[in-house]
Amino acid sequence: MRGNRGAASLATAVLLPLVVVTGCGGATPAAAGDTAAVSTQPSAQPPASSTPSAPSTQPTPTVAAPEGTAQATATTAAPSASPTATASPAASVAPRWAKALGEPQQGDPVWAVYLAVGHSATDAPVEKALRDASRVGYQAVVGDIACDGGAMEALGLDQYDYWSGATLYFDTEADARGFAAAYTAKVAAPKGVARVTVGCLD
Repeated sequence: MRGNRGAASLATAVLLPLVVVTGCGGATPAAAGDTAAVSTQPSAQPPASSTPSAPSTQPTPTVAAPEGTAQATATTAAPSASPTATASPAASVAPRWAKALGEPQQGDPVWAVYLAVGHSATDAPVEKALRDASRVGYQAVVGDIACDGGAMEALGLDQYDYWSGATLYFDTEADARGFAAAYTAKVAAPKGVARVTVGCLD
């Protein structure tokens, strides 16, 4: 029996160190040789600030213009609102009572104003033209239009017919057309103005 008590006492002595008292919270069993527990609490350090940095408030330096120099502006001048000029029609010949030549010389190149055209010198249009020209101070010449080279074509007359006309001759085109304009305004429009070569005077 003595041998059994000794063995029981030894077993009790071996088991006692396995109970650890941890205070009021009660006993917590721990295995022999356990390592210290690793803390899993999060770090108490505050997170890095994510607030963006404030923009710079420093003014941008400007370059001052030299004294006495006008500042250039970016304003573009508006286009002129004036109406576009249009080409004017050809100026008409100013009316003027130019001096007539009377009866030109044979072969003279002259400008002729044909006041009236008929088939004979006694046709009513021709006689009337003589009177009308006289009232404004001119003595018209009555003759065969075929004797004025170029007149038949200029007046558009039938060259196979006979034509007589009351005509006034001028030295220049300006004189002839000026007279024609004045005669039109005062009396009546002539039958035509043409540059001709006078013949049939010999």
